[in-house]
Amino acid sequence: TSRRRVNVVEFYRIMQAAMEKSRRRNLRIATHLNVRLEDGLGGGDGYATVISEYGMFFLTLEPRPLNSRIPVVIELRDRLVKL
Repeated sequence: TSRRRVNVVEFYRIMQAAMEKSRRRNLRIATHLNVRLEDGLGGGDGYATVISEYGMFFLTLEPRPLNSRIPVVIELRDRLVKL
């Protein structure tokens, strides 16, 4: 038998429609990634618990203003990714 590749975005939208009462416009992924904020304000180590094409929810004891654009370093497996 031949297998067809699954379109990840299409699959997510189908699952989202089945599980959520109100659909979101953008794909959001629940995660638990180590993240460091590099805005020079200190206390910038924490966790990204939700990421999307347009941002992330950063769990910290020292929150920044909503919709802030802050350089970050994300730990992915054994490497650091600067965004």
